[in-house]
Amino acid sequence: MPSGTILSISSISSLVTAILPFVQSKDVINLAEGGPDTVENAVALCPNCHRKCHFGNDGELFSLGLYECVERLKR
Repeated sequence: MPSGTILSISSISSLVTAILPFVQSKDVINLAEGGPDTVENAVALCPNCHRKCHFGNDGELFSLGLYECVERLKR
């Protein structure tokens, strides 16, 4: 890619997916907050969603919404 090229989020996602798709593990209840280190507390998220959980304006609400999307999660 030429130096100085600007990529949009969608083109970066396509580039990463074309090279090697990956996900990140997220503890729904953070381990630092006493969450269990179990499968029932973990989900696989794309890097953007994982970052949203930690740093997004609605990160806590987004994280809580994971319970509705993933049946095996336990509160």
